[in-house]
Amino acid sequence: SIKNKMSIPSQALDAMKPIMDFAHARPLAFAAGTHVAFCLSRFLFSLRGKSLSQIKKDILELVMGALAVVPGAQGAIDEEERKIVAQMKEKVIKDVGGPVHASMPKKGLSRDEVLGALKQWADAETTWKDGKVSGTVYHGGTDLTKIIVGAFEQFALSNPLHVDVFPAIRKMEAEVISMTADLFKGSKADVCGSLTSGGTESIVLSVRTHKVMAQQQRGVKKPNIVVPITAHAAFDKACDLMEIELRHFSVDNEFRANVAEASKLVDRNTILVVGSAPSFPQGVIDPIRDLAKLAQSVGAGMHVDCCLGSFLLPFSRKIGRTGPDYNFDVDGVTAISVDTHKFGFAPKGSSVVLYANPEIRKFQFFVMPEWTGGIYATPTIAGSRPGALIAGAWAVMSNLGQAGYEKCAKEIMEATDKILQGISAIPDLKILSKPDLSVICFESNLPSMNILHIGDEMSARGWSLNTLQNPTSIHICVTLVHAAPGVADQFVKDLEESVAACKKAGSGQYKDGMSAIYGMAGSVPAGMVSSLAKSFLDVLYSA
Repeated sequence: SIKNKMSIPSQALDAMKPIMDFAHARPLAFAAGTHVAFCLSRFLFSLRGKSLSQIKKDILELVMGALAVVPGAQGAIDEEERKIVAQMKEKVIKDVGGPVHASMPKKGLSRDEVLGALKQWADAETTWKDGKVSGTVYHGGTDLTKIIVGAFEQFALSNPLHVDVFPAIRKMEAEVISMTADLFKGSKADVCGSLTSGGTESIVLSVRTHKVMAQQQRGVKKPNIVVPITAHAAFDKACDLMEIELRHFSVDNEFRANVAEASKLVDRNTILVVGSAPSFPQGVIDPIRDLAKLAQSVGAGMHVDCCLGSFLLPFSRKIGRTGPDYNFDVDGVTAISVDTHKFGFAPKGSSVVLYANPEIRKFQFFVMPEWTGGIYATPTIAGSRPGALIAGAWAVMSNLGQAGYEKCAKEIMEATDKILQGISAIPDLKILSKPDLSVICFESNLPSMNILHIGDEMSARGWSLNTLQNPTSIHICVTLVHAAPGVADQFVKDLEESVAACKKAGSGQYKDGMSAIYGMAGSVPAGMVSSLAKSFLDVLYSA
């Protein structure tokens, strides 16, 4: 027996007696204390290898979780959140004039009143025309906008769900997909795809397609996808929607996917490996060829996210720019997402998800053969879709042609070169990684100068740039509006002035603005940030 094999010293028994007496007298308190001690030890063990800032956030999250069960504490937390939400409303909900409809008017407005209100609001939302916005508006020029409007007018009521009623929309959709596939297929003849509502839908569909394919072909029941930390959050959304395990891996010093780290995460349940061309934060192209080879080693698919690269990537190569491989000529690439509404200059709500062959695309389609309303089959998530967007995309691509896109690519890349050179010449700033396309990401080169404060100074000068985190930085996505005369020079001039202003600023000067928001987000638990972000989304729906 154990008693015969193990002898407990009497001193140890004497030391344990008070503990055992307490456990006998107050069993619930003893159990609770033991559980807390166990959880605390696990928590302390989890902090190994983490940065000081992350440790502070983890401790704060533990404290906030404990406070939530303290009587009255949650109420105080909720009150602070209400104050922040009130500040959000004050900043976001602006009086833009014109009619206000919290409920439908009993008597409708006249045609002139409706169009007058729309014109008033549109005339006030033109700041992007000065070229002071990063990305956001991918404007191909006034003439192109008129062509889009013409397409909308002609096909405002069309719906590709009904191909018998709208055969021209079917034709245009097929041709938009074919023209896009032609830019990315390389030497592969079977590349095909679907037109979607945007990059997020393209990514969600690709993830679903590879999930279904892995289930049917390999019997995968617990799928996972492996993505770099710089990949678009749409992959997180896709996994959240479909309950797929998401495995993030790190990037190297140039912010490109670290293939060695990715190799530790793939297994027989991996359905998809992801690479960006380029990534949204730092604008660099991941090592697609190496990632695709890794995907093949476990029988997984390989998705190249080229939503941001869009048409600028293939046309930059046509004008002589070089860079890493990215298209279907890379062995193992099974899907590519391309936003036609970015550097394709199509109207917003237009993207294409491409597949290596029709056999893969079939796993994307949804069919309900026994519905009482008839056989229901759709290629993408939506049923009814706006044919006007399809017509707009077809019109833009047909009008510009390859020569037009090459001209745009040349102008955008020249503007990118000028801005990159200007930022590099400012000694107090540092380019995080040499861009592969038109996204330039930079940070402060001085420990005493917060890059977010520079962002606030640029905002005060009319610029709307992208604020990034992990690491804290700023980027500008150069588009055709930045190629207009004087815009690139003005950006560099304003940036120089912003740096100088930050170096002279006193303490407390930047208590508002994006630096305050991201400063807070970087120091509080993710759960609290998520709660505030959801409250912000609620605010947006305030009528």
